[in-house]
Amino acid sequence: MLFGTLIAISSAPALARTMSPRTAIVCPTETKDRDCRYRGGEGVQQAIDAAGPGDTIRLKAGRYSAQSYRDVPFKIHMIRGFLVIDGKDLALVGDEGAVLDGTVGPATTAIVANNAHLRISGLTISGFRWGVQEDETYDGHGIFAINSRVSIKDTIIEKFLKMGLVGRGTSMIDATNLRIQDGHVGIWLREKAYLRMSQSVVRNIVGSGLCAYDQSITQVSNAVFDATGDDALYTEQDAVIAGVNMLITGNKPYAARALERSRISLDFSILFKNEQVSLAKDNAAVNLGAAVIQTDPLVDLQYIPKPGSPLSGMGDPEIRTTGNKRSDIGLQSSP
Repeated sequence: MLFGTLIAISSAPALARTMSPRTAIVCPTETKDRDCRYRGGEGVQQAIDAAGPGDTIRLKAGRYSAQSYRDVPFKIHMIRGFLVIDGKDLALVGDEGAVLDGTVGPATTAIVANNAHLRISGLTISGFRWGVQEDETYDGHGIFAINSRVSIKDTIIEKFLKMGLVGRGTSMIDATNLRIQDGHVGIWLREKAYLRMSQSVVRNIVGSGLCAYDQSITQVSNAVFDATGDDALYTEQDAVIAGVNMLITGNKPYAARALERSRISLDFSILFKNEQVSLAKDNAAVNLGAAVIQTDPLVDLQYIPKPGSPLSGMGDPEIRTTGNKRSDIGLQSSP
């Protein structure tokens, strides 16, 4: 599936078409670096607003917090964004130590992508909170995609009070080496959102690790779901989750729960120490392939297999030969 190209109409269209992508550098407010045209949380949004197609916004090490916000309407909701990428094609890249900090300033959602093509890498998104727990203003989320194409790489989303990653509308999200931890709900998909996730960890979540509704589709490989309080994988309506090379461990009450007409399929994976394995109701189905086993995975704290682990070499042969360097479920490195 391809997204249509966004064409900006300007007073000098010929010049706009010939300009090469640029990089705008943003520094923390307190820095004295003269190379920085933009500074602080407000500076990140200013750089986004000034960006042309294909530009990169680079955040130097430090903490960036909201001083103001923008509301993005979606259905009956208002998504309150710290950083809003609306109808643009750009990359948001963090140097090591670059943190979007939601613990101070107004309650917001960290990043809102609306009808955009956004590439996120190298960021830590931490501490985003709600102002009012139950209302139609959506704050307290990590990344919120609406009808957008979003690529996420080498990123941490943590300590959030609502959802870590949200896909709505026709969003297409591709996540690699993503860690979602210490929050309320890990991933939340609705409408026709599509998520492809690999080499990632969702852990220590109060609610569900991955909730999928409507006609959303999720493909997961080489991923860990650890210690969720309300199902690791949960589907309703016609949603589909397909997972291979997964470690699903320590979750309550179910490793996988499917309702209505939804489907969850797992293979070449280990399910271990979950309170219950699976539940399917109505016309839903949870399919566990022949290569799903329930035994101690023997992994370290970073989920890398120890000697003698049953994970070593058990991966789906197709996954082993088409894009992943490891032949097992263990992550290559921790984010």
